[in-house]
Amino acid sequence: MRAHQFVSSLSRRDAIGNHSLLLGEALSALGVECEFYVDAPHLDRVGIAHLYTEFPNRFSAGDLVICQIGSYSALVNFLVARRDQVIVNYHNITPASFFEPWDPGFARTQVEARYQLQMLAELSPLAIADSEFNARELQELNYPHVEVLPVLFQTPSSTHSSESSKQHRAEAAYREMHHWLFVGRLLPHKAPHDLIAALDAYVRVYGDSVMLHLVGADYSDLYTSILREMVARSGLEDRVIFHGSVSDEELDRLYFMSDLYVSASLHEGFCVPLLEAFSHELPVVAVSCAAVPETLGDGGILVPPGDPLAFAAAAHLLISDPDLREQVVAAGRQRLNRSNPQQAQERLREILEGFLP
Repeated sequence: MRAHQFVSSLSRRDAIGNHSLLLGEALSALGVECEFYVDAPHLDRVGIAHLYTEFPNRFSAGDLVICQIGSYSALVNFLVARRDQVIVNYHNITPASFFEPWDPGFARTQVEARYQLQMLAELSPLAIADSEFNARELQELNYPHVEVLPVLFQTPSSTHSSESSKQHRAEAAYREMHHWLFVGRLLPHKAPHDLIAALDAYVRVYGDSVMLHLVGADYSDLYTSILREMVARSGLEDRVIFHGSVSDEELDRLYFMSDLYVSASLHEGFCVPLLEAFSHELPVVAVSCAAVPETLGDGGILVPPGDPLAFAAAAHLLISDPDLREQVVAAGRQRLNRSNPQQAQERLREILEGFLP
């Protein structure tokens, strides 16, 4: 038996791509050989995937077909046309309403992606959601059988080096400054504008010994220009750094030197950067929306959306109370176990009962 995974992009740096690779390893441990399919060679950043056009010649009766879906993909149209049974692994499709003011064309693509998800329901004897939040969406679309398996996440080996951590966090340039870190594309629904507002509130109430690091590619020139205007109007030019995309080594350095991970996102199907924060022993302040409370657990403090003063107060609490900080960091370490591939293997066996040989 083989498992054939269809994935939009196969890359260790992409949350869904990395999950797909770890799922492949877990399936192999269960005795199921796994193959991957993309719709263009440049989307295979690992060098192991096949083009989807090769699938008919590699598929045998009884094989598993798994579709990783979190956005519009031509691969879904291919699978729907074939009418094979498909196990859907759903990672959430951000509602189009978040994009309509900025990019109506991309908003339409999100609507099409939602329609693709609906079409897959009639082909799917089993769907796997990576959160209860996502599972409810699938149930509303009449998927007949939905199970939950969190996004799989392998703690980077670099995060195990306490000496490396101490070196980064002891850098003289940062000793007198508290650092907030956000990692993710600068998208409207991730609300970096609310992080800037929270930083402004923090500076006004608690002082200016704080910096916000925004790490991730721009979504649109218009939206990023508005973010920069917010920074300028608030007089925070020396307190906010737009890093753009960075190397793995630079990202590790930023995690190690930071005091807090911050998320103001209004819509997440899971939010993998929270796991990255846990693995780097960073406490989290996050907005209580969508699947974020489910992923965060006790690994941080949740605040209401649109309340910069509450966000600033939570940040100050985690910075100023070392006992609370350690308690939250320890809870984050425990939350990581839910996404550990070895821990998830038995759960995967349960989910796939009836499909495995």
